[in-house]
Amino acid sequence: MGAKTEADHISRAQVASFVPISPRVIQTVTSDTPKALLGATVTASPASVTLDEASTTFAVDGVSLALTQQKSGLPKVDGHPFCLILKMDLAIQRGSLILVTYQVTALWSNDSKPTPTKVLPEDTVPNELTTPGIQFVHWISADANTASGTLHSGEVMLSGPMGTAFFLHDDFRNFANAAFSPQLAETGMVEIVGGRGHSFTLSFGVAVQDPIFHLGSLASVLTFPAGTAVTRLSGDVGFVVAGNVVTGTAANPVPGPDGTVGLSDSNGSIQLSGTFTTITFTLVPNFADGNIPDGVFLQVGGMQSDNG
Repeated sequence: MGAKTEADHISRAQVASFVPISPRVIQTVTSDTPKALLGATVTASPASVTLDEASTTFAVDGVSLALTQQKSGLPKVDGHPFCLILKMDLAIQRGSLILVTYQVTALWSNDSKPTPTKVLPEDTVPNELTTPGIQFVHWISADANTASGTLHSGEVMLSGPMGTAFFLHDDFRNFANAAFSPQLAETGMVEIVGGRGHSFTLSFGVAVQDPIFHLGSLASVLTFPAGTAVTRLSGDVGFVVAGNVVTGTAANPVPGPDGTVGLSDSNGSIQLSGTFTTITFTLVPNFADGNIPDGVFLQVGGMQSDNG
């Protein structure tokens, strides 16, 4: 993990990691109310830092350890197990923090010992926190004109023409491929509908810094207000960002290696620069002269702003 800072600004991030028992092997607990962990101690400290100035400041501000249930089965792990997750709050000023070392001592119950996993892929990370500090909306309700949810403990409201493909139990899996950044193994999703004159307003109960939009099956032109800084994070060939405009192209769905059919049209992720409590945009289909509605799968996330 690295975080660049300038001047007197202190950059902060939270990093999460599985606690391994051997290289790329972790422990899981399958009980609904895990009592396998009787107690634990943990220490953490910065191990490698790039100094921009002699007065570079760096620290581990906080550390916690808990058995946390993963929202989807990990590679080579069945079910939705509880895993031992280490979370560290990091801070650095005038430099780059590269590595952190930690030591964990855990006391397990003899009556409910955890199960070691098979060797996991090197890039396996906890599903609860795949990107430092970033969370995505937990959608709670949706109808033809609105959707609501929560983000960083604040209420989220989305108004505008909605479709019917809502995933309100954090079990949508089609944002878990290379077109999206960060990839989400399981998450919520709401369907917005592009059409002539269709506009949307997204409101956050807490200020969100640099919000991220996952856009699936986009065959429309999505336009933010003039001056909005939009960055393309990832996407397929037909997913294009130019200024404040995001354009998708109509296409047939492509079967996956396992024979299943995923998203169609264009897919990708964008990020808006700045701090927002309200975001507005329009959505107009990019095919059939805009006369046929276009359903677009949407998920939104971001970091909570220090100022809101």
